[in-house]
Amino acid sequence: MKLPVLVTGAGGFLGCHLVRQLLERDHSVVAIHRSPSSQMESLLLTYPGALRVVSVNLRQEIDKGLLSGEEYSAVVHLASFVPSFRKAHPADDLSIALDGVLAPTMHLLEAIRGTTGSLLFASTVTVYGDRASGVIDEQSPCWPVNPYGVFKLAAEGVCRWYAAAEAMDLAMLRVTQLYGFGEPHGCFLQRVFLPQASENGRIALVRGGREEKDLLWVEDAADAFVKAIEHRATGVFNISSGKAISIRAIAEMLRELRGGSVDIEIVDDDQPALSQAFDTRCAREAFGFRPTVSLREGLRRLCEQ
Repeated sequence: MKLPVLVTGAGGFLGCHLVRQLLERDHSVVAIHRSPSSQMESLLLTYPGALRVVSVNLRQEIDKGLLSGEEYSAVVHLASFVPSFRKAHPADDLSIALDGVLAPTMHLLEAIRGTTGSLLFASTVTVYGDRASGVIDEQSPCWPVNPYGVFKLAAEGVCRWYAAAEAMDLAMLRVTQLYGFGEPHGCFLQRVFLPQASENGRIALVRGGREEKDLLWVEDAADAFVKAIEHRATGVFNISSGKAISIRAIAEMLRELRGGSVDIEIVDDDQPALSQAFDTRCAREAFGFRPTVSLREGLRRLCEQ
């Protein structure tokens, strides 16, 4: 019998999709989440015996016996504070990111000592910062410009040190901005564009819509983690579509899918606009990661929701 996969942040946006895909592929799962969720309750009914849910607040130290005494084929650490809007003072952002990114990682690593030989950490492409446009690979310098990116990069370092000390395999997956059903954190696409198109029939663009994004359908991101688990991948991997598309092109695509009923309002301050795409060759070669849902198809699904 295969050992279970331990997943933190299992009730989150990416976590729910990952847990479901693992169960669909005949893995058993121990799902850690701060509080029960309707998605987890549904999966418990669908996969009785294959899923166990443990309520843990990783921002606090974990009872030493809670996760010990059991072995896991892999531990996937997704649980993290996800930024949305800035607080009133930068110190607030620092405190929240420290408490929500670095502290949970340290608490988890202490709790899983001796339970697994494989650790997967969900990092972020924001560790690269915004100093450079173009295609960014895993060898590109990291220069995070916000507390979330700073502490994710610090957590990568903690995981790297811990894995070496414990002789564990380590994969760090730097995930781009995700979108899809159930997105709760405010991706501009779902927080701004879709409501504007539905309610006002108008999408307002700043900076001329020249900024370019590399967006990934959430189920493709979950698939990347499953593949990395099954291939026992080690190293650092960008998880993205690998393609940059302008905000204006996204708005025009949405207008087309809405049958031309959406107006696009453009304001441009002529300031430089960032354009980044993230090379996925390492993930493709290591564990066969290939996104399957194009942005057009993802938008179509969301429009039909």
